[in-house]
Amino acid sequence: MTEELGRVTTVDALVTSLRQRILSGAFPAGSKLQEVPLSESYGVGRYSLRGALRILTDEGLLRYEQNRGVFVPSLAREDVEDLFRFRAALEVEAARLAVQSNASLAAAEAMVGRLESMELDVPWAEATTADLGFHREVVRAAGSMRLLRAFTAMSSELQFALARSQELYIDPQRIGREHREILEALKSGDSQAAEAALRYHLEVASQELFDLFDPAT
Repeated sequence: MTEELGRVTTVDALVTSLRQRILSGAFPAGSKLQEVPLSESYGVGRYSLRGALRILTDEGLLRYEQNRGVFVPSLAREDVEDLFRFRAALEVEAARLAVQSNASLAAAEAMVGRLESMELDVPWAEATTADLGFHREVVRAAGSMRLLRAFTAMSSELQFALARSQELYIDPQRIGREHREILEALKSGDSQAAEAALRYHLEVASQELFDLFDPAT
């Protein structure tokens, strides 16, 4: 007896499409997503569209304002600082657990290889996907499904913030070198060295990113 794979639902398809449009900047920060035009352009019912908007709001890619509707958020520096505080707490603990358990880092190494082989003109979304892919695989290596679930939950919001870093003209191969240093520290078996390498990387990355965002008013 064969098992049939479930089909992608209308809501899932909407989430995927809208997420890509938000992350690509097709919907600029501060813009309102109008239910009627969107549902008509996709040829779907407003109920399905609302379901997709709720999911993207939970991911942090949209923001609901009572009596006003749903908007693409304009992140302030405080939002990014809070996001990176949470990220550091999660990832540093994951690195410690990965080293202690002597977990395989083959998947993380594959992501580093992708970054190291990228040309300077690679689409920035591709570079950030590989960047976050490395960090996701380090978290996965910790062996905690709850840590991985928490990382996955913040990934869309993190990618939304990192999309702005294209303004820094960061070389993907530079990102590859930085991640190679973290990987070697993880492979060394020294949990303190691995934690320090990851924490330093996140501190540098966050400081570069903070300057792109205005303080909240």
